[in-house]
Amino acid sequence: MGYSLIDCANQFIAQYREYSNDTISENQLVDNVQMFNRQITSLYFKITDLPSTPLKCNSWSESIQQIAATIHDFTLFYGQKTMDTWSQENRNHLMKASLKRYQQEIELVKQKETELLSEI
Repeated sequence: MGYSLIDCANQFIAQYREYSNDTISENQLVDNVQMFNRQITSLYFKITDLPSTPLKCNSWSESIQQIAATIHDFTLFYGQKTMDTWSQENRNHLMKASLKRYQQEIELVKQKETELLSEI
């Protein structure tokens, strides 16, 4: 079953919160998000490979690509292949910063969608 990028992000975030609340270990987090990491990466590359949008949709399209990049960042911090890249403290800091950015970008996407729909 396929998931949307936002669905995957929300599932990933739910697992991260379990880890942040000391309900699961960091290793369990990495194991639990494996499937989401693969799906997020696949969807991210599909989104970045889409053809250009019409000019009036450009701002909306850019907001979608930006949030896709932020969601893809999640996979970099808690992927099996990248666990040696950062310390546990740095991973946690980077993830928290990405979560903050994600929340801001969700609002931006909603705003751009509203603006675009008002023009139709």
